[in-house]
Amino acid sequence: MHALLFALLACSKDENPGNPSEGDDTGNGGYPSDFSAGKYRLSAFTILGPEEGRDWDDDGEVDNNLPNVLSTFGLLVGGVDLSTDGLNSIAADAIDDDTLVILVDASYDDVDLTLDFLAGLVDGDGNLVVDEKASYVDGEPISRVLGTFVGETAYTAGPNSMVLTIPVTPSGTPAPIPLEEVRIDGDIDTITLDGTIAGIVPVEPFAKGVLPVFIPADGWDVNKDGTIGAGETQAELIDLATTILTTAADVVTEDGKPGISAAIHFAAASAAF
Repeated sequence: MHALLFALLACSKDENPGNPSEGDDTGNGGYPSDFSAGKYRLSAFTILGPEEGRDWDDDGEVDNNLPNVLSTFGLLVGGVDLSTDGLNSIAADAIDDDTLVILVDASYDDVDLTLDFLAGLVDGDGNLVVDEKASYVDGEPISRVLGTFVGETAYTAGPNSMVLTIPVTPSGTPAPIPLEEVRIDGDIDTITLDGTIAGIVPVEPFAKGVLPVFIPADGWDVNKDGTIGAGETQAELIDLATTILTTAADVVTEDGKPGISAAIHFAAASAAF
């Protein structure tokens, strides 16, 4: 456990995580694009490496600590492969076999560009449908990002929050990845959509959302003595993971909670749903 703690400490890039809400303004007055609306399905989902991302603390260097944290987090859950290459391969396979369906409903009213990221399904007839329960709360999209055009097809959006549910095991077990302070930059037209998402993964919701995928509800026999003892219940292990992951936090959320900088690229093609 001490080795794991030291490894996570090495993931931390700054003893005083920067506040991403300071000195940032994505407003630009907009651009009179001809785009009006479109619907898309993601064809690619890639967690980017640490050399790509956003400079959250304005020190002139890219901040993207998620790849390092994911790999080390895999040690905490029994050596599971949570490397970017491993997760990206799982995501690509899941997109191909229709177990990962992420839809985007986009609209533009000459002022605001609205991007709704929705969980989707492929029904028995091969049609794309929105998973309403997984996509909305009280009629509002869980993952809505607002922006504007900066060119005929180029756009910038955020900051907003979103949740991306992706498979994290070869068998396709999904886990919710929460993102806050989300900024997206990319291009959109009636046929294609792409973008790079820069955001912050808040530590506590991340641990509570991902760890139960790997640890049974009745706990995990960490010391292999045949019983679930003190420190081995699911709740205790989630608390431990939260504490350890907090040491790897390199940024803070808008409300001052520890977070992990992240960057993701996606591509999508027009689709009917």
